[in-house]
Amino acid sequence: MDGGHRPTGPDLKPTSDLGFKKILASEEHKAITQGFIKDFFGLEVGLDDIHIVNPYSIHAFEQQADRGEAAQKLQQTLRDITIEVVNADLAIEMQVHKEGHFIQRALYYLDDLYVSHYNDHQRRYMDLRPVWSMNLMGHLVFDDSRPLRTFSLRDDLTYEPLVPVLTCLGFFELTKTGTTPVLAGWRDFLLTGEAQNDDPSYIRVAADIIRWVNLSQEERDMDKLLEKALATQEAVIDYAREEGRSEGMQQGRSEGIEQGTRENQLANARVALRMGLAHADVAEITGLDVATVDRLAQEQG
Repeated sequence: MDGGHRPTGPDLKPTSDLGFKKILASEEHKAITQGFIKDFFGLEVGLDDIHIVNPYSIHAFEQQADRGEAAQKLQQTLRDITIEVVNADLAIEMQVHKEGHFIQRALYYLDDLYVSHYNDHQRRYMDLRPVWSMNLMGHLVFDDSRPLRTFSLRDDLTYEPLVPVLTCLGFFELTKTGTTPVLAGWRDFLLTGEAQNDDPSYIRVAADIIRWVNLSQEERDMDKLLEKALATQEAVIDYAREEGRSEGMQQGRSEGIEQGTRENQLANARVALRMGLAHADVAEITGLDVATVDRLAQEQG
């Protein structure tokens, strides 16, 4: 089916949690994953060499009686995609909404993936594998006009990469133009759901997959619930920030500006924890480290 003859009706957004995972982490559509790996990571890998660590599944949704609770759990599992190939681990994430400290979080996830193969008992450094990540951004991150930015370990004098390249952290900003035709095809597809006749076959297949007419009823229901859960979470975060700011200001008036800022962070975190946000999310929106958030959660019981 070409890009000019599409069935009518609403489509699943490629940038949504469900759509992104369905496209790039489905066991039955590894050719799309293979094409993405080639285009964004520059790796030629066979289909049998691709192991999706956290493949697409709505099994939890189908088994859960409380659909709202299932949506919240599924939202956590859909946030990123981890793939093992022959000689490296790859992480892919879609970030549509602007969040504070995202670059730091992306670096943390990359480092966490890097040490995930480290044997805690034998402590063998040979267990470490190269890790590369690509973060697809729905908002501006860097001030220049380049849509694709990658950071890796290189020689400071010659800029030659360390061999083998151990880590590579990438960002692709979907709101910028001026890239290669293939990456432009990915960008346009992710933003619009449309695929053109001259796009690679795997992008055209991806466009077919996310069309609403090809989704099961469970997937349609889940997509709606995920959108609602996301809107609710954003409202909770805004409320937590406002309540925490008020509590922190009251606490900080008598303790100086610097201490007041710290109290703002702690108050924000306490409110967010009371409202059920995950510890990692609380750390991200407040700027606190996860250990501090864990401690606050234990204190609150």
